[in-house]
Amino acid sequence: APPPPTSARPPTLPIAGNSVDLVGGGAETLLRWARRYGVQEGLHEVSMLQKRVFHVTDPTIARALMYDASATFPDRGMSAVARYFREDAAGFVNTKGGRWMSYRKMGTASVNGGALDRLAGKVTDTSEVLVRNWNARIDDTYGRENPENGGVEVDVADASQAVTLEVIHEALFSESIDVVDADDPDGEAATLKRSFREYNVANQDLMNDVLQMYQRFDTTEVQRREMHRSRLKSHFAKRSDERRALIDAGEDFSVPKDLLTALLTASDPDTGAPLTQDEIDLTLTEMMVAGHDTTAATVACALCALCAAVEKSDPYEASALADVVAEIDAFCDANGGALPRTTKDVASLVLTEDAMKEAMRLYPAVLVVVREAEELGDGGDIVVEPGPDDSARGRRTIRVPPGTGLWMSPYVYGRLPKCWGEDSDEAVARYRPERWAAMRENGESAPDAYMPFGGGPRVCLGSRFATLEGKTLLAAILRNFELELSPGLRRRMRENGGELPVTYAAGLMTFPEPLRLIARPRRRE
Repeated sequence: APPPPTSARPPTLPIAGNSVDLVGGGAETLLRWARRYGVQEGLHEVSMLQKRVFHVTDPTIARALMYDASATFPDRGMSAVARYFREDAAGFVNTKGGRWMSYRKMGTASVNGGALDRLAGKVTDTSEVLVRNWNARIDDTYGRENPENGGVEVDVADASQAVTLEVIHEALFSESIDVVDADDPDGEAATLKRSFREYNVANQDLMNDVLQMYQRFDTTEVQRREMHRSRLKSHFAKRSDERRALIDAGEDFSVPKDLLTALLTASDPDTGAPLTQDEIDLTLTEMMVAGHDTTAATVACALCALCAAVEKSDPYEASALADVVAEIDAFCDANGGALPRTTKDVASLVLTEDAMKEAMRLYPAVLVVVREAEELGDGGDIVVEPGPDDSARGRRTIRVPPGTGLWMSPYVYGRLPKCWGEDSDEAVARYRPERWAAMRENGESAPDAYMPFGGGPRVCLGSRFATLEGKTLLAAILRNFELELSPGLRRRMRENGGELPVTYAAGLMTFPEPLRLIARPRRRE
């Protein structure tokens, strides 16, 4: 039997507990639970296959947990995100202590510091290839001499994934691979993109099986997942073999200083042994998923939300797209018509970043951040200091029993009215990038409720890279095209109460259908 609840809990089923409630993504369920069960104490209990979980609904508690109590709750546990990769080997997701720190240092070096400056130009170049491809489609459809070229439907999620996959490949392997411009459907670049997409789809199907029966049977979904996983491993193995040959040759000047080299030359901090190929493969897979899927999802959501806002009656919402485009045009005009290609260039696009932030507030790429109290021992305490709006409650201590999981949802926090100065659920669900400009003008920092990259020692190591990449891709698209919702997406959003048609599998954002916009060439004076 599950342990008796220590706080409010939704009704449970025998054995499954609340697992069935989260089938199909769980975002709206978590938000509904937060509003119903989490208001009084700032958290409530959930039962997952007889395991106790605290769903933390107060961002102040979440911050205390991730920052002040990070040493007490350092481990994510084998969360759904870890099971997503279906591996027991080491990697970013399912390690802790010295091994985790070793992996984190290697990953951080691959997408920060000097690497960030090097990759900035790659992002611009790849984005410009996407622009040329869309223009070519328009020319092929309407003719080059037609001054009133119409638009074509583009899947902005798929296009963004192609750009970000190509860039993260360069970051990890120091090797260019033409994912955006892949002409041969059976070529290496197209196969890599297809395998990642199918690998993710198969994982999503498997993770919707809340009783985890996929672990016991050789189903079609398992076979499909393993086929594409093996293709990804072959891609990694080929590059690992080539890089080992360079390293063994002893010519340091010819060996790229990237994540692949770092992994191949690293030692297990516990045993001193070299990392196995399985450990290397898993780490590369995690980095590639985290380094391109999440950023692509943010860009796609930002573009769709900006286009949807144009059609709103609220003048602040309707002007958001025009404000971002004006900022991009002003930069490019002052830069001889060129797009940003350095970290300094990208930093000047403040309103563009606001558009990304607002998209991440409403549609974070990761549904939940997970921590866990150790099974052995006494559990731990979360000490919460009162915030400016909570002084009457005073300092309090939350006791977490051993083995208890802890969920913190950026999706939920982004939609709590009290955290964003809104007076209703409807108001906080509006896409309003200008709220970030208002915070700057008032000298306010982002509220605790804003945590799309997590927080504390385990904060996303690629947050700066993701921001640079997303802003550059947005600039390239909005500099060159006028966008509007496709009829299909407009209809789907209307059916969905104005929300974008996104869902989550294994806690990661996914799109059950293409996010299609109509792109037309911009006619700049």
